[in-house]
Parts: sequence; C-alpha cells; structure tokens
Amino acid sequence: MLEVIDLEEKKAILKRFMDKYIKEGINTRDENGRIILLWCNLKDHYYDEYILIKTIDVPKIGLREDLPIYVYFDGNEKIYVTTFIEFCQYLVNREIWEDIDVEVFDDSLMWLLVVTHEDQSMLIGFDDDE
Repeated sequence: MLEVIDLEEKKAILKRFMDKYIKEGINTRDENGRIILLWCNLKDHYYDEYILIKTIDVPKIGLREDLPIYVYFDGNEKIYVTTFIEFCQYLVNREIWEDIDVEVFDDSLMWLLVVTHEDQSMLIGFDDDE
C-alpha cells in the first residue's frame, strides 16, 4: 500500500534525489506555480544512459518484490513509501485514464525508474543485461 511520508522527511528525500538526478536550479514548480515534470529535467548525462521500456514491462525489471522504494508523483508533489511489488500492482490496476509521471528510487539512489504519462518508462542505473 502506498503510504505518504511526512513533510520534513519528504524535503530531505527530495533534496537528495534532486541533487543526484535533476539539473541544478530546477524546482518542482515553475515561476507561475505550474508543476514541473522532474524527468524532463534530468542531468544531461542521464539521457545518454537510460534504457527505455514499455510501462507494462516494469514488473519484469528484476528488482526484489519486497524492496522498499520511494515513489514521487510529479502531479501532486507527494512522496510515497511502498514496496516494489505493491507499486507494480498499482501500475497494473490503475484506471486506463490515469496518466502518471513518477520517479521511483530507493534509499541508495543507485538507480532510477521513471514512469511517464507516455506509457514509456526509463531505467537509469540498470545494466542492459539485467
């Protein structure tokens, strides 16, 4: 089950995530208050490293089912903590009209999974062989 984390913990986790993956100077909202899709603002070198897969294939990427993960929803700017299997169940069971843009990562920040509203997902920090 997706569980929202509190504001202070969210700030700390989001700062660590953004420091590693997102271009400097990018915030979660623009100067007019509109939400910014973080995955559109990855540091340039990550665009050379990602593996593109269909979102339907996310459950097959080889992460441990019980792996604790963070899921950041760009649309509501909340971070949820859950397990990989629970997130996959959410993906499979969501309504067809539910467009999401989320960044998924664990506490190590060694990898990143981006699920986009375009029904494509980006893997960063995964080997092609996995």
